Amino acid sequence: MVVQFAEMTQGGLLPIGTEQIIDNIPTGGTGTAQVSYDTSGREGEHLIQVTIDPNDSISELDESDNQASKPLTIAPPPAPNLVITADDVSSSGDANRR
Repeated sequence: MVVQFAEMTQGGLLPIGTEQIIDNIPTGGTGTAQVSYDTSGREGEHLIQVTIDPNDSISELDESDNQASKPLTIAPPPAPNLVITADDVSSSGDANRR
């Protein structure tokens, strides 16, 4: 069974990774798929959609429940914590001359 991950954008769906394949899900059963998503430089709100059987290759009673979406908030990377201590500072007699 094919599973696709995508980000929903104003311009349409932006695929995330490659299609995943889940083998042999029994009727009423479940399966697991995962994908890596590079979030570098993508801070903010994103809507992620997962679709199973996107080409309707499996005959089902209800084709309307093959998608789910969920918001994902990507936080900016933490700011650096700059620290200076007295041990980091040195002086020489020539530093204050004019």
